[in-house]
Order: sequence, then structure tokens, then C-alpha cells
Amino acid sequence: MVKKVALELVTILLVCCALLLVKSLAPPAPVESTAVEAPFQTEKLADDADDTRIDINLATAEELKSLPGIGQVIAERIVADRLENGYYIAPVQILRVKGIGLKKYDKMARYITLNRNDLIIYLGY
Repeated sequence: MVKKVALELVTILLVCCALLLVKSLAPPAPVESTAVEAPFQTEKLADDADDTRIDINLATAEELKSLPGIGQVIAERIVADRLENGYYIAPVQILRVKGIGLKKYDKMARYITLNRNDLIIYLGY
């Protein structure tokens, strides 16, 4: 039990470090407005007005089915995994769901997002 908790903490720490590294390497996003918007479960992709990103921490199985390669069974597995293991801290953690491999993840990666406000609450910051 202690090893499992320690392993989970190390995993979270590594994911957070990876996120910080990626964020530090990315160029800053241009600011268009100073207005604060409420977080929504989906957001429009900047380069394609017809596509939306799905928040995998909040989406229902029905919403998850709109992702490429995700049917009813895998959508239900994602929801069950999220309930069992908690919120995803990084999108790549969806790979722990049976039936999602690297090929399927690559197809859906640009359509998924995480609501950072929910993660802050979840992690207790």
C-alpha cells in the first residue's frame, strides 16, 4: 500500500515537472482580451472553427464518444478510470485506459484538454 502511494506521488511529481518543462519551452500565448471567462467543458480549437476540445476530466461518456476512435465501451472505461483514479493531471494519462494506445492517443490528442481550474481545486492549491 505504501509503495503504491509512493509510486503515485512520484508519478504525479514527474508529470508536474514535465508540464512545467513543456510550459517553459512554449512561446507565450498572445493576449487578446483582459476579460475573464468562465471555464467551459469544451473549447474551440484556434485553427479549426468546427472542432472543439473535450475536457477529459469533466466529459460524460456521450461527449467522449465524439473523440476520434472512441466508442461507447472506451468512453465508459474513461469515465470509470477517472472515478477510480481521480482527475487526469496530464492528457497522456488517458493511456492507462484499456483500449487506448499510442496510435489512438495520437489521433485524439489535439481534441482533448484539461480544465486547469478543476486540477487546482483537486490538488488542493
